[in-house]
Amino acid sequence: MTTTMTPETASTATGSDLLDHAQAALRACGARVPEAQGGGATWTARSPIDGSSLLTLRADSAADVEAAIGAAHEAFLEWRTVPGPSAARSSSAWADSSKSTRATSPTS
Repeated sequence: MTTTMTPETASTATGSDLLDHAQAALRACGARVPEAQGGGATWTARSPIDGSSLLTLRADSAADVEAAIGAAHEAFLEWRTVPGPSAARSSSAWADSSKSTRATSPTS
C-alpha cells in the first residue's frame, strides 16, 4: 500500500493491506512483532473489517509478561534519573528518527 490509510481507504483494504500498514506503524515506533514460530500457544490477529486472519502470534506466558514488566520497570528507574535537558534531547532525537523512518515507509 502506498498511501496513508484513511477511513475511506480502510473500507476497501485487504487483510494484506492492513498487515502492511500495521507493520509499518510498528517499525516507525521502533517495534516489531514477529510471527509465531515452532510450537506453543498462539493467538490470531484478525482484520476488524472482515475477520480474516492477519497473522499468528506467539502467546506469551505469565512468566514472559512478568519479565517484560520487570524490564520496563528497570528502564523506567534508569530513565527517571536522566536530567531534563538530556531527556529532552534524547526524546527529540527519537522523534526525528521516527519521522525520517515514517517518511521512507511504504505507507507514508
